[in-house]
Order: sequence, then structure tokens, then C-alpha cells
Amino acid sequence: PADPKQRVMIGAKSLSEIMSVLLPSDGSAFVYSAVRFGHCNDLEARTAELYEEYVEQYERLSVRERIDNEVLWERVKTSPQFQEVAPHVKEEVTLSTTRGYQYTFKAGWQNGHQQLLEPITLDYVDPFEMVDKAVWWSGRLHELASQNEFHLIAIVSDPPANGARQKYDQARTLLEGSERLRSVITQAQIPELAKLIAKDVERTRDGQ
Repeated sequence: PADPKQRVMIGAKSLSEIMSVLLPSDGSAFVYSAVRFGHCNDLEARTAELYEEYVEQYERLSVRERIDNEVLWERVKTSPQFQEVAPHVKEEVTLSTTRGYQYTFKAGWQNGHQQLLEPITLDYVDPFEMVDKAVWWSGRLHELASQNEFHLIAIVSDPPANGARQKYDQARTLLEGSERLRSVITQAQIPELAKLIAKDVERTRDGQ
């Protein structure tokens, strides 16, 4: 054969010699282990086991339910603490600008100024989508703040259990730095949210 690699492989006396041609030790990310051998009664079954061990188990995604915006909002509405202040909260509050942009927030109430409440999930398979969502919301709030007086409380999903915590924290920091963002809370802080709404309502009653 004209190809030197083919000549080496044809004349190879062991699998190690063949692998040294296919994957030379050149510092790349692809390396092979020492060649081992043994006896197998059922080659097909053993091959399937190895495929499961080294390939399939890493391809399976978690089957847990993703916490999207609707799930977050449902957890807020069904919270006993929130239900106590729900009569003072108006669902679906729309803000708009003269440039033709508008957005309807999940809920709002008054404390002398328009207060808004919105679920913003950060529960994504791809951690970079968390940051993208925060940047998107920052732009939305900037546009609405140019012609509206309001403050927003954002309810975000809990921190991820996997290795995406760094992107989650980055996304939260971006949200917290957005215009008219009053605070960012998680599901665990819904009782504190209810207390804050109650104080706002009381302040409005007192004319403060």
C-alpha cells in the first residue's frame, strides 16, 4: 500500500502497534490504555454492558421536573402565607412604553408606587441560558423603566444541585443590578414576601 500507516498496520504483530498508529502519543486529548485481553463467554452481552457503562449512562438526562415560570407562580399562589395577602394583589399588571413595547407582569400591588411580582426561572439544562435570561430581563426592565415608575420583585428558582452554581450566581447578580429591581427571592422566601406585601398595604392605608 502507498499509505505508510496502512503498511505498518498490515505488518503489525499486536493491537498495541496498530493503536500507536491510529492514536500516536502526540499530546492530544485522545489516548488509549494498555491493551488487555481475556476470555468472554458472551461477547455480545459484554459489549452491551461496556456500552452502558461508558456511553449510555452519561447520555441520560435527569428526569426531574423542570421548574419553569408557571410552576414557580403556582407555588407562590398556593402558599398559605401568600393567600393571606392575595386579596390586596392584582394579577396581570401591564406596563407599556410609547415606543410600542409592553409587558404583562404576573401580579402587582401599591405602596405609594406600583410594585410588581414576576417569576423568573433560572432552571435550565444549559447553564449559559441562565445568564442569557438575566441579560434579557435587564433589557426589558431598562425599556419599561424609561417611561414607568415601578419596582419589581423577582422570584427565581432555587440554586441548581449540579455544577452550574457559578452561572446561577452570575445570573442573580445581573438581575439584582437591573433597573427598578427591588429584590430577588427564591421559593423558600415566599413567607417573607407575604410579610413585605402586608407591610406595603398597611403603609398605603396609613397614607405613608
